[in-house]
Amino acid sequence: MKLSCLQKNLNSGLQTVERAIAKNSTLPILDNILLETDRGRLKCSATNLELAVIARVGSKIVKPGRITVPSRIISSLVGSLPNKKIDLEVKGNSLFVSSEGGKSKIKGLPAKDFPLIPTIKEKATMSIGAPVLKRALSQVVSSASVSESRPELSGVFWKVNGQDLRLVATDSYRLAEKKIFLREKQKEFSFILPLKTSNELVRLLTEREGEVSLSVDDNQAKFSFFGVEIISRLLDGSFPDYERIIPGSFKTEAVLNVSSFASNVKLASLFSGRVDEISLKFAKSSRSKFLEVKAASGEIGSQESKLAVNIKKGGSGNISLNHRYLLEGLSNILTDEVMFLMNDGGTPVMFRPYSEARRPKDKDFLYLIMPIRR
Repeated sequence: MKLSCLQKNLNSGLQTVERAIAKNSTLPILDNILLETDRGRLKCSATNLELAVIARVGSKIVKPGRITVPSRIISSLVGSLPNKKIDLEVKGNSLFVSSEGGKSKIKGLPAKDFPLIPTIKEKATMSIGAPVLKRALSQVVSSASVSESRPELSGVFWKVNGQDLRLVATDSYRLAEKKIFLREKQKEFSFILPLKTSNELVRLLTEREGEVSLSVDDNQAKFSFFGVEIISRLLDGSFPDYERIIPGSFKTEAVLNVSSFASNVKLASLFSGRVDEISLKFAKSSRSKFLEVKAASGEIGSQESKLAVNIKKGGSGNISLNHRYLLEGLSNILTDEVMFLMNDGGTPVMFRPYSEARRPKDKDFLYLIMPIRR
């Protein structure tokens, strides 16, 4: 293999794929990046056997070929070079990297030993705008379980039906759902995308425009965009029937300012106990209605604050919630105000974006939290 390319482009490609490198792998080849020529470009690939990331770099190909080299070495080397032309040449099992004023030799491993990256036998394909997908995934991914005790919860559930795409994540203590309207009708299908893949998608889609193409079969999903491909295994198991736990109606509906609400919750969190508990209680005086935000710890002390609230319905009751779950949910509300919906202290509380506008921004998002029961 012999080719030349720009340092900036090669560095970007290497940074894109290296996040798929397996940590503490017993297979040395998984520490490597596969470099190979492919239809006039340099193709960079990395995998941990569950997730593969591919990036293509514009290059001037002199001689085709392939090799694998240690990710840490090639990435650090290229990242340290000036933004000039770089020449790459393979001789035996070594890669020679030449740039303005210097030449490096990196010992590699044969490309034939690199794991085969699976191809997708497409059962379903669709296209989604990159900014829309990035925002939607960002809103739900933090609600997925980080534990693998229930593998079906350690990812994001995708459910497609007609022009409706739903992204859902839950760890059984809280749940986030985001609906996306698709431009074209699709056949019904669903799958569970692992948490790591979901996070990588969010990272790689940041500040991107254009379309993301999705291809799915029984075991794998492929996302293609801007010369990048992410190929991931899908999680086994059935995602729970989450819709049955979402209340159909609420006794209390109230509107709160997101920023003020979050500030009061953060104050209370300083005094919460071991289970990160804070108490929310609707109250009223002769002149106004408000929400009390409280927390108390026998070891630290207590905190209480009152927050103005616009009661739309009901306006009574109290509930205890985990403040971390509450703050994470509020951080994903993209409107200035949030609708607080509850029935009683023993059933889930829901938060939804709120706006007086006819079509409020981000109206198709909901966040559900299970109460802390004493």
